Amino acid sequence: MGYESKVIAIQRVEYETPTGNTLVFGDEIAHFDLCKMGDEMVDGKRFNEVFTKPIDFDLYNMAEHSADDEWDRRTDCYGAICKMATIEEVMAWVEKSETIKEYRRAQLFYSFLLALVAHQHKFGTIMLVHFGY
Repeated sequence: MGYESKVIAIQRVEYETPTGNTLVFGDEIAHFDLCKMGDEMVDGKRFNEVFTKPIDFDLYNMAEHSADDEWDRRTDCYGAICKMATIEEVMAWVEKSETIKEYRRAQLFYSFLLALVAHQHKFGTIMLVHFGY
């Protein structure tokens, strides 16, 4: 069985509370189903290995989990901690991967990333989260 990948575009917002604590909220902007993306090695990394920073917010509204499930809102369906990367880091991997072997979903995903870059100023900090399912 291969590793299935979704990428969730998150608007990452930090709030300072009156007590001086920082709360982090991740608001889902969109998600993209990439299925078997990332069998190729690019610079020694598979697709899911581009995402290196563990998320510091909870994920909600994932179709893989029902509202009644008791699940860790920071892990994917494989039980791995979801990790994030910048748009630029992911774009660089996809660009190189497409020179090795074209993948139809990668072409659409890359266009999606270009649109995110073009509209990023409307959202502030956008991070991409890898979610395995």
